[in-house]
Amino acid sequence: MTAEVHIDQVRKAYGSRLAVADASQSLAPGAVTCLLGPSGCGKSTLLRLIAGLERLDSGRITMGGRTLSGAGVHVPVERRRIGLVFQDFALFPHLTLLQNVAFGLGGLARAERRARALELLERVHLADRANAYPHVLSGGEQQRVALARALAPRPEAVLLDEPFSGLDGALRETVRRAALELIRETGAACLLVTHDVDEALMAADALAVMHQGRILQTGAPQDVYQRPTSAEAARLLGPINLIPARIADGVAFTAVGEFPASGAPAGAGRLGVRPEDVALTTGNALRVRSVRFAGGRWTVELTGPDGLELRASVTGTPPREGETAGIRLDPGRLSVFGSEKN
Repeated sequence: MTAEVHIDQVRKAYGSRLAVADASQSLAPGAVTCLLGPSGCGKSTLLRLIAGLERLDSGRITMGGRTLSGAGVHVPVERRRIGLVFQDFALFPHLTLLQNVAFGLGGLARAERRARALELLERVHLADRANAYPHVLSGGEQQRVALARALAPRPEAVLLDEPFSGLDGALRETVRRAALELIRETGAACLLVTHDVDEALMAADALAVMHQGRILQTGAPQDVYQRPTSAEAARLLGPINLIPARIADGVAFTAVGEFPASGAPAGAGRLGVRPEDVALTTGNALRVRSVRFAGGRWTVELTGPDGLELRASVTGTPPREGETAGIRLDPGRLSVFGSEKN
């Protein structure tokens, strides 16, 4: 059985500090929703509210139409049918892998518990080590056992709180891909909390960006990245150039040219463009301040009129420091934001 999770105007404060501010989000069955934000932004608090580890102050959380948290309602953690996987895995050191995975299956007969635990260990390719103890496993293997334990009771939703951050390089990507494929196969709604932009963009079916307790934007990863709705949301997904502009009659006038700004309000504003969308051309409008190799691409820092600073990420032969250059911007890859005060 699968169910959609709805978070509606959820708020949580600790004294005078507002950790989650009127957050709303939906988690679709069989899909991975990534919640991305810097440390301390409230994303782990929101996960704990969904799990039932914390009580919300206001708002509502439902799953499959059933209220889990709301006015006068707080369903205990063990009755929410939600699987949890944390960064430290929290495996029981005195139990075998089989016993760890079977731990949450107390309602089944012993033979059924064993069969279900072995089934999950088989799915994570550790059935041959069922009688081993956690301390003999690598970090990636322990993570897979923690995932198997979370999935054993057939939860309707799975919450992952930075579970891959302790793994290195290629291992991290391999384990993450296998884990999320397995979760998708179960049909459970999944929330993956992360502060890693690359992980969020690669792993997510849906992406939500969070800052200072607020969810700023949600959508498909490519849409949130390429069409951010605010400068703050744009910054959370990586470097972006913010070019001062004067907007009038649907046109943005800047020190580097005029660009369409259909629908943008007249007045002061900014154009947002990612470094990889800045193409260098011949010209003398900008001066090359620095050139750095960035593994298959070059990062070029440029300066222009009125203290303008731009970054371009280019392939091929880069210009040299001290040279001049022009730029070409694709209007379809530009975002228009309000002034800094807005």
